[in-house]
Amino acid sequence: MVLTLGRMYHDSEMAALQACGFGPSRLLAPLFAFAAVIAVGLGWLAFVQVPRADAQVQLLRQSALKEAQFGQLDAGRFRAFSGGDAVFYAERVDQEGVLHNVFVQRESAGRIEVALAETATYSKASSDSMHLVTLFNGRRYEGVPGKDDFRVIEFREHGIPIATPQDIRGSLDPDTKPTRLLWGSNDPSDIAQLQFRTSTPLMALVLTLVAVP
Repeated sequence: MVLTLGRMYHDSEMAALQACGFGPSRLLAPLFAFAAVIAVGLGWLAFVQVPRADAQVQLLRQSALKEAQFGQLDAGRFRAFSGGDAVFYAERVDQEGVLHNVFVQRESAGRIEVALAETATYSKASSDSMHLVTLFNGRRYEGVPGKDDFRVIEFREHGIPIATPQDIRGSLDPDTKPTRLLWGSNDPSDIAQLQFRTSTPLMALVLTLVAVP
């Protein structure tokens, strides 16, 4: 609007319109008709599409972080999972993805489990938040540090589930909440988010008033 009106002033078209009795105040009606269409589109984006997109972005980000945390296990590097409660190490990985000379340590309720295995494979288990490391031909040590009641178990095959962060569906982030959940809420964050979404279409109408002068 500013560019168009500025061009009309520059080309003396506005002077001609004003000479015919079509002053700036009469411009508001067609400009507001145009701005109303823009405001409706902005309202649809602000109240419907943007929160839906933000929710999908958060789910994709969480999924990517999970896959990155338990992605391709690099040989020769210690990897921590489950908030540091599990530590994984493999000396090398062959072309088929089999891990060799594997070390796994887990801590649960003050007990330490250390497993050593010749080979291992890993895969995603049925649960979305679990991965499964399967060890072959190894030995597991269990016990509490400082006590002498450690157990030693030899195994041919041993599966170890490792938890990864769960998706937070229905996030509490106001940016991702549907607009219908914001109406009537007494939470200051929800009120602020609703006002922010409302300000977007209103801004188009306010700027129309600013554009003319």
